[in-house]
Amino acid sequence: MLLAIFISCAVAALYAALLYTRNRKDELGKPWRYTLAALRFAFVFLLCFVLFSPLYKIHRQEIRKPLCFVAVDESASMQNALTPAALSSIHTLCTRLEDNFEVRRIDFGDAESTHYENLFNTIKKQAQGNPDACVLLISDGNVNMGADPLHAYRSCALPLFCIGLGDTTLHADTYIGDIQYNPYAFKGNVFPVRIQVGKRLLAQGKARLQLSLQGEVMEESEIDFGTWRSDETEIEYEIPATEAGVFRYQIALSAQEGERDLRNNTATFRIKVLESKRKILILGQTAHPDMGALARSLASSGKYETDVRTLQGAPSDFKAKQLRDYDLILLHGLPSPREDLHNFDEVLREKPVWYIVSASTDLAKLSRRETGLNLTPRGGWNEAQASLSPDFSLFEIPKEEAEAYRRFPPLYTPFARYETSSGGECVFYQDILQTPTRDPLFWLNVSTPYPVAVVTGHGLWRWRIADYQTHGNTRIFDRLTDRFVQLLSTEKPQENLVIQCPETLSASENLLVRATLYNASFEKVGQSDIRFVLRHEESGKNYDFLFAPDGDAYRLDAGTLPEGDYTYTASAQLGENTYRNTGRVTVEAGRLENPQMPANIALLRNLALSYQGEFFYHDFTSPAKALSQRKDLKPRIHEREAYVSPLETKWVLVLLLCLLCVEFLGRKVFGNL
Repeated sequence: MLLAIFISCAVAALYAALLYTRNRKDELGKPWRYTLAALRFAFVFLLCFVLFSPLYKIHRQEIRKPLCFVAVDESASMQNALTPAALSSIHTLCTRLEDNFEVRRIDFGDAESTHYENLFNTIKKQAQGNPDACVLLISDGNVNMGADPLHAYRSCALPLFCIGLGDTTLHADTYIGDIQYNPYAFKGNVFPVRIQVGKRLLAQGKARLQLSLQGEVMEESEIDFGTWRSDETEIEYEIPATEAGVFRYQIALSAQEGERDLRNNTATFRIKVLESKRKILILGQTAHPDMGALARSLASSGKYETDVRTLQGAPSDFKAKQLRDYDLILLHGLPSPREDLHNFDEVLREKPVWYIVSASTDLAKLSRRETGLNLTPRGGWNEAQASLSPDFSLFEIPKEEAEAYRRFPPLYTPFARYETSSGGECVFYQDILQTPTRDPLFWLNVSTPYPVAVVTGHGLWRWRIADYQTHGNTRIFDRLTDRFVQLLSTEKPQENLVIQCPETLSASENLLVRATLYNASFEKVGQSDIRFVLRHEESGKNYDFLFAPDGDAYRLDAGTLPEGDYTYTASAQLGENTYRNTGRVTVEAGRLENPQMPANIALLRNLALSYQGEFFYHDFTSPAKALSQRKDLKPRIHEREAYVSPLETKWVLVLLLCLLCVEFLGRKVFGNL
């Protein structure tokens, strides 16, 4: 800074001296000459100093308005409520709110569903770092997807105001409600199905309920509404599982005279009949809550028979005889300093194994077990969050599930040096103190004769609890364990063309299919054309696709498909060999939202009262006033320090111009110019 001032002074003095001391033609007196020289000196000094672009510190103040999210429900049940007048009122309301708030409008819902949970997650992300925020929800309160809204909004912690729209009038109706069934059954068994049947504003009448499989009526009941004591009842059928496979059942309830909407009089569900249950052993050095959480998760699917044991107190003949009875062995805290698993080696080489690292695990012994993952301990433990690997390709993990795993509590992982070998894939990396690392948290290796998985930390029981606290169920955690077990316990394919296709999906979901192609030597082939032909069984229509290469495998996004049963044929040509694979997939109709559904005003009122807000019914005027009167939602003055250049200051440019103009006029008046 001092050097800039010195150079600017020197240049300005030299310029003024040369201009006004050597020029003897000027008729100016000394006072005027010195005055004009001073003006020229000031102009040149200031210009030179500005050109050096020095920075100086200032304090800036800015007024920041609170954030207001205006969420508008555009689902099918709102189509009668969102009239042109209502849309105009919403626009006017947003304009009024902009006087005191930064307004962000979010439209949600579609023809099939209203998903409050996704809306609340979006709001939570956008509100991060902004403590002054609120939500204005405009809806009819009808929800048919996601977790319970009262529970799902808990993570937002923002004041919630609700405007209720829609007609609360009930009309005469009969409907099929909840269908309770286990999606998996076993050949030779009988599985129960409970069907909830309901009525509204009907005192008398009879209906017929039919349960069919591929057009053939399997069960039929006559319903007399006049004998009911309430508006709902349950009807239970027991269906024999005679063959293995996937079967889609249809339920139909005959309509009553005067019913306005018949879409809720039919429903479908799918049952997968398995040959037998897979047996899974969960074996630990000592009892641990992870073992119970995994056992409950696997048991909830109905596909697996789980056995939980510890080495402490185990019968002496357990190691020698019983281990071979299981399809998958899950080892928690093993191998340990007290148990090196040598007695298990022969069986472990012939079974898929899932290791979970805990405080009792001997990392050196685990690294010698050919998992493709070596851990060299450095002492101590870390708390690691899960971050999905972008390169993972063994099965699909949707984005919303990956975000849920990232938000789950951290697992306790050993502080160690992690080394991986080729052939394995990392599912999740460790994020430690919000810092991404390349240390695996979940590791899968399917290149070995039998697949191996390693979770490098313990505390999975906290994930299951967090899933329930956040979503009201444990589906996300259960899906993850189910995917792991399916991948580990499935026998290695003998086909050259392997297709991973879901057996069932909703009509609103995209069909995602993966393929792996092997040559005659069972080496992976990464560049080839693989056709995928879907055939809709009812209409006979074919859908033709081509897989896209994805590393050394292939991937296909077939988009959404109409409801129904499909067969598929995948084919690939390698030289003179043609490889094929066939299978089935069922596209189920989603539980579509009924446009005639009455508004659920009670839900909106409970949401507003539970989360520091207010409820309004068909009122677009009062919310703006109520929000503006909230003392916790006022604009705030924020002061911050900033370094700026004189070039950014307007008065410097004005001063330069004034100095130049005054000097110019002085010289002009005295005839020098």
